[in-house]
Amino acid sequence: MDTRFCFVVSPIGEQDSPERKHADNFLALIKEIGELHNLDVKRADEIVGTSDINADVIDKIQNADLCIIDLTGLNPNVMYEFGMRYQTGLPYIVCAKHKTDLPFDTISRRTIFYGDLNYASECR
Repeated sequence: MDTRFCFVVSPIGEQDSPERKHADNFLALIKEIGELHNLDVKRADEIVGTSDINADVIDKIQNADLCIIDLTGLNPNVMYEFGMRYQTGLPYIVCAKHKTDLPFDTISRRTIFYGDLNYASECR
């Protein structure tokens, strides 16, 4: 079976910040799920290359086999990137931490709400 590419769109935050810890736990969970489904899972900070990072991110958003989008925190970059992915018509999954108050334009999209991810860091 061929490996497919899954791009994770999420807030990342500064190193050691609560936002980064949450993003890393979310990514770890998605990577575990990805292994079960033969997905190569990457986030923007894992893209290696010499070209412009923004161009690389846009390329991944527009061409990945699947995007998983975490709306937790309603980060403006994530919302923008979600809009870009939505425009492609390609598959995506929207997730958000439980009790995230989604904006009007995104509330109609099916969203997987999840609880605390602190356990994910204990599993690594």
